[in-house]
Amino acid sequence: MDGVHRGLALVDTVLAIVDPKLSAYLISKGMHAKIYGFASVLTLCACTPPLPEVLNLWDFLFAYGPHLNLLCIVAQLVLIRDQLLANPSPNQILRSFPTLQSGKIKAMAISFVKKIPRDVYDQIVAHAQ
Repeated sequence: MDGVHRGLALVDTVLAIVDPKLSAYLISKGMHAKIYGFASVLTLCACTPPLPEVLNLWDFLFAYGPHLNLLCIVAQLVLIRDQLLANPSPNQILRSFPTLQSGKIKAMAISFVKKIPRDVYDQIVAHAQ
């Protein structure tokens, strides 16, 4: 499970890079990735329905690298950013992620790649080794 725990720390790191305001808000509420993201990191988002969207996301991950799952998890957070920031208890929303929107998630995850410093990206690639 070391790779999962490294991945969770990297979800926090990537979120802080791509959306510092959302990251700071979640952390201020005690919402680190280890609280809400464990199942998503462990299962490559298979824990979030619907299944056809999971399969579409897996096609992407298996084609371009399963390490991108971490960026997909961050993308899911950014997609519900307004809901999270408006809620005084974001843990209620993050108990179970909203349904996957694989097309939006993939596009956003790819856009994050150019924002992430090379050393952090290298850690993302190597986190499960």
